[in-house]
Amino acid sequence: HKLGSLTSSLQYPTCLSQSCPTCSHGTGKPQKPKSTQTDRGPRRRFTFSRTRNPIYIGDLLILTGLILRFDAVLSLVLVPVFLWVIERRFVIPEEDRLRRKFRADFARYCQKTPRWV
Repeated sequence: HKLGSLTSSLQYPTCLSQSCPTCSHGTGKPQKPKSTQTDRGPRRRFTFSRTRNPIYIGDLLILTGLILRFDAVLSLVLVPVFLWVIERRFVIPEEDRLRRKFRADFARYCQKTPRWV
């Protein structure tokens, strides 16, 4: 119970406060990052330097936390299924669009930053 609550509560602020460094606020349209645009404070630099998908990881941790919180241990099989669906449906198409738009910049970012942790 406590582990599930802790996992969910730790990820909630991350999901609300993070946004993709290459997206304009609220429009969902990628923008070419400027040097000052991607440098908006320690939390963003830390989060997006560790993984390219911190929000999806937060979602995964929330799902895991809720499953543990409500003692639905058999539902843990949904965690890898959720990860697979997210990667196929969202992550790969998003990265393809970013790769086409930002080319060398995105390639350098991908070399430095893992897709997952």
